[in-house]
Amino acid sequence: MVERDETGGEPALVQNEGALRFFDTAPEASKIPHRKSLCYDEEASLNRKRNPPTGNVVTAAEKLGAHLLDEEDYLFLQSVGDFDLKCSC
Repeated sequence: MVERDETGGEPALVQNEGALRFFDTAPEASKIPHRKSLCYDEEASLNRKRNPPTGNVVTAAEKLGAHLLDEEDYLFLQSVGDFDLKCSC
């Protein structure tokens, strides 16, 4: 948790279905330098020849001990507040 905060994330404790969970609530991940120009995984990184990415989110999350959100969690987080406002999705 401390590392997420130190790397520019905005960790927050959020209640979801009766359980307390930590989410990164940074409004725009693209404003955090090491989170720019990332592909989803290593395979996507290797296949992107033009404008190669600086890394991938799967590896970055593993280094932080974090889990990527599935669609259900992503939609839940969007219902709580304005997060991830600028993405290429």
